[in-house]
Amino acid sequence: ADSNRSPESDITPAADAAMDLTRSVTSDADAPTLRPDADLAAKPGEDTPHTTAPGPGTRTAAADQTVPTHTADGGHVFAVPDDGDTGAPDVHVEEKSEFANSELERRRLIQKMEAEYHITFNSAAGVQAVLEQSPKAADAVKAKITPLPLHLNTLKQLSARASLSDYAPILGGRRKDSSRSSFDQEVTTIGAVRSALSKNAIYFDATGQYFKSRKLFNIYASAHFRVNDGVMRTSTHELAHGLLGYALNDFTKSFWDGVESPWKPFRVEAFSPEVDFEWSISSHLQAHVKFPQQAPRHAKAIADLQRKHPLVLTRLPGESVGSAAQRIVRELSDELPWFIDQVGTWENGRPRLAFGRNRQVLLPRERASTREGTTSR
Repeated sequence: ADSNRSPESDITPAADAAMDLTRSVTSDADAPTLRPDADLAAKPGEDTPHTTAPGPGTRTAAADQTVPTHTADGGHVFAVPDDGDTGAPDVHVEEKSEFANSELERRRLIQKMEAEYHITFNSAAGVQAVLEQSPKAADAVKAKITPLPLHLNTLKQLSARASLSDYAPILGGRRKDSSRSSFDQEVTTIGAVRSALSKNAIYFDATGQYFKSRKLFNIYASAHFRVNDGVMRTSTHELAHGLLGYALNDFTKSFWDGVESPWKPFRVEAFSPEVDFEWSISSHLQAHVKFPQQAPRHAKAIADLQRKHPLVLTRLPGESVGSAAQRIVRELSDELPWFIDQVGTWENGRPRLAFGRNRQVLLPRERASTREGTTSR
């Protein structure tokens, strides 16, 4: 899943605005349609009850002035449709029943995740986390960073296998029996927010973002639209930033120990030997400060090539760095096998790892132990 990144984070009121199902209804058009996954997000600061939406033959609040009852639970307010006492026949009993069942299941999932994983839902905090990172953004831009409703499907994906459940051994009550027992839980809050911000502008491509200082990660709207299980994929990714970040260096070394990884002058690594060759030449021409520090074998190989081909491996008058690098790659194409051999990064056109691709990798101190029938993670 795509994520927006910042130095402080990895990119996603006391009550959760996205779970507050109360708001005033000023007209039939304002009322949400009564359906299991209705968009019932409240506006921050509003706490007056809403009513069900009008539809063909459906009674409205203005017509019979029925007011739903509400049950407060854990900072969230759950709407329960109230038929009132009008004596009129209800032609939408089945629809209302489905809505009530949906709300009950949503409530059950939230309570389960809060109790089992010690993770709460607070989209207002998620909004604040985004705004804190871009204090100079225009007010009109900030106004677009709003909570999203936590639909039942979203909650099901969050609780599914490969999401929270796969991290269960180091979450909630089970954490005390793991190797992470002496450390505070790194993720304690989930927010559902419309969008991230990047360079003080709306960044709709982000699907999630982890905020280390808040122990919170956001699920953004894009996560719902990319693929059917986009929320699950995004949450799995963002949870890893928080819960497994401590093991990242050792995990990376287990892949690249003794092997120099593909050069990464941008946000992504080179994905082929040819691209690695071109990007290395480009960084050499720009005298990229981090190039010899982070990729010493790559830097030495290109420097050796320049000594060997000084008239080729250089920028011509009026030539951009990118154009020069592409020209040099074409003129020195015969040197590509030599470059691959020198950097030791590639094998059969793919990155060479420190071990075979079929070997299982277990995180340090997170290895499964079946002794006495227990599993320690």
